This record gives sequence, structure tokens and C-alpha cells, in this order.
Amino acid sequence: MRWKASPEDFVVEEEVSLDLSPAGPYAIYRLEKVGRDSLSVRAELARRLGKPQADVIFPALKDAVARTVQWVGVRTGGPAKIAGRGFVAERVGFADRPPDPRSLRGNRFTVVLRDLSPTEARLLPATAAQLGSSGWPNYFDDQRFGSLVEGYGPFGRAVLRADDETVLRLYLAVPWMGDPARVRAFKAEAARSWGDWDRLFGRAPVRTNFRSLLTFLRDHPNDFRRAVRLIPARLLLLAVDAYRSWVWNLAVSRFFEENRPAEFAVTVAGCRLAVPAEPRENWSATEVPLPHPKASYSPPWDRLVADLLRAEGLTLADFAGRGRLPDRPAPTRRAIWVRPDGVCFEASSSPGMGIIRFRLPPGAYGTLLLKVLAARVAALAADAQHSEEAGRHRPEDHQPHHRQDEQDHDDGHLDRGFPG
Repeated sequence: MRWKASPEDFVVEEEVSLDLSPAGPYAIYRLEKVGRDSLSVRAELARRLGKPQADVIFPALKDAVARTVQWVGVRTGGPAKIAGRGFVAERVGFADRPPDPRSLRGNRFTVVLRDLSPTEARLLPATAAQLGSSGWPNYFDDQRFGSLVEGYGPFGRAVLRADDETVLRLYLAVPWMGDPARVRAFKAEAARSWGDWDRLFGRAPVRTNFRSLLTFLRDHPNDFRRAVRLIPARLLLLAVDAYRSWVWNLAVSRFFEENRPAEFAVTVAGCRLAVPAEPRENWSATEVPLPHPKASYSPPWDRLVADLLRAEGLTLADFAGRGRLPDRPAPTRRAIWVRPDGVCFEASSSPGMGIIRFRLPPGAYGTLLLKVLAARVAALAADAQHSEEAGRHRPEDHQPHHRQDEQDHDDGHLDRGFPG
């Protein structure tokens, strides 16, 4: 089973609640994009409008490998239509405030599944319906962890530990998930030539923050602390927020492992996270804070989070950022279990294809539904194969028979059960 073979195979439409009017301080746009991530589109919109990026407000970010419909607010307005590579934004009205996370009501998904085996195609309708009824753990999925550093883990962890040279090495000399080829080539050179700031400045990709940072290091070769402050503050804040999500995922997985036998695990950001076989009724209403200096945890969450942070060499107080962040990440709580609406699988007339449709509450990941669905189908297929193989070798099938009529009856049973 495969999804996201192309952006057109993964369609997401944001649902919002907005009070629109003929005039107001914010222009509201309906943005449709294909093959572009939200941050790059936001930057392009700001350039085209001649505004700072802070004046172009997205209530949520969406993946690049998708066709998405989103809502955007622009302070002091803009033209009726803005089009660029892979996106078009049409003004639908004005509002007194921009859309924000509180405006979101959910997301509707339409996903094409490809390369389905006959067994998968047979199992998917009932399995999708069952998953729609039971739900799954509300983990953050891979899209949240673009700042994951290869061979190290979350960049936000290093930021909070306040090891300045390690932060710079991870930023300049170690590949991240999603780094383009030119950045990877530069980082390989930076790893080989660490400390030769003149050489690295000459090799740094143009139009990147690397050059500004290396300009400073050429004049102040050992002032790593001030150099870290030249890393874009928004990137540091996003990295710490992603790390909070990473810790939250691990705490929730450990909670499930302690409370229910795991049916299987899904992999997110390199971590195996438990999916319990049977949920408890109260899990959908259970909300757990992400790490924050003011976060308060009740048992057993206090123990789970404290144990994880102790192993990471951190405390909740460290999430204040030690003066490195322009602002603290906002206090956030998240439900540990999610149930979708309207899950429906439709077989396609094309062999090996199908379409699944569903709606999720804000913040839940459609890709995680697909991971859980694929794992459950694989487990059911394996069970069916095991049962079939066991049936072929039942002891009674190999016992001697003393009467010819019994032999004839058993042979007929074997022929009907296992056709050639």
C-alpha cells in the first residue's frame, strides 16, 4: 500500500469559522496550493505584497506533498487574486481579525491509495470502518519534525541544552531531514573544515543564513554564543516546539505500553510508538500538556515526562529557552486519542487502487491514520496467512483411515477446502 505518490493523490481542505464582512483590517484569502509547503508560499506572498511575513497569517501549516486548501489573513488587505508557482490565493472578504488556530474546525482528506495487493483491497473497507469507530493515538507525525538532525535527533534538544558549539555544528555541518542537495553538500564540507570560516564562507550557498553567520564567525571565530543568536529566531522557536512534540509522543507511547497490550507500533521521526489493541473510553477526553515551564502534570504523566526529560538531561524549566528564544512556545494541551468522522474506503476501477475519505479535528494527522490503517491491514493479512498455513497442516488431516468411505469423505473435504 502506498500513498502520496504525487501531490494530487493527497488532498486536504481546511475547515474554518470566520465572520466575513465587506471591509475590515484583514483581507481573508482562500489559498489553494500544490507541491509547495506553507512557509515558502507565505514568504512569496509577503514579497509580492511588499509586506513583512508577520502580516501574512496562516492558522496552520500544510505539507508540500499534497493539494491543500487553506485560509490566510493579510493585514491591511491586498488584491483580489494572487497567483504564483503552485498556488493561487483568492480574496473572499474581510474580517476584524485574521484566522488563527481557534478558527479551525477540522480538515477533510481525500487520499488515493496505490499498489494495493488483492488481500489489502479486500481487507481495507472493513478495517477502515473499524478504525473510524475505534480511533488511534493522536501522535504528531513526521511533518512536525523537519528539524530532526540525522544521527542526533531533534535540533530543539540541543538549543535547550545551551551547548553553543553543538548547536552551530548541528546547524551548519549535519544534514537535516528535507535538506536539498546543495545544502547537504555544503554541510559535508563544513564537517570536514570545521573552524575554517573563510573557506566555508566561500562554499556557503547563496541566499542562506549560513553566509551571515559565517561572516560573523570570520571576525569572531570563537564567539559561538553570539553566533547562535544569528540563527533565525523563528527557526529556533519551531525547533523547540518540535522537540516538545517529540517528548510528548514518547510519553504517550509509554503510557499506552503501561496500560494496554500493544497491537503494533508505528514509526514517527525514527521512534517506534505503541498503538494499543483496545482503547479505553476516557482516552479521547484525556488531554496532556506539551513540555513547558508552567506545565502541570497529574499522575502518571508527571512520572513519565520527568523520566523522559531526566534521560534527555533537561527539566521543564529549560523550556524557557535560557534567553535564546524570542518568545516561549505557548502552553499547549493535546488529546491523546483521536477519532475521525466519515471514514469511507472506495475501491477504484483501476486495479490496485482505492480512495479513502475522512475528516479529522484540528491538529490530527491524516498521514498517521494511513500508517495505522496500513499496519492493521498488514497484521490482519499476516494472521489470515498464518491461519491458512496452520489449516494445511492440521494433525487430523494426516491420521490414518481404516474405512474406505471415511477416506473418500476426507479426500472430498480436502479438495473443497484447498482447491488447486
